[in-house]
Amino acid sequence: LSRAVNAFVFEVVADVTLYNAWVGRVSYQFTVPPKYALLEPTDVITVTKDGAAYLVRLTTTKLVRNGMQEISGVA
Repeated sequence: LSRAVNAFVFEVVADVTLYNAWVGRVSYQFTVPPKYALLEPTDVITVTKDGAAYLVRLTTTKLVRNGMQEISGVA
């Protein structure tokens, strides 16, 4: 029984790892005004570009001059 459970656990871990790699294949970098200062890494936001909407998971946020925030994320 324990080998079967271990095999199942390893299969789930492999599936999750592959899924995360697939989802994170496109990266974005952009700067937002101070009103978005509460955004943090791991937040998921919708970004609209050229009329298309993308779900983006934030990976880094950095406060810069004038309260602006540089953001990196993956979609």
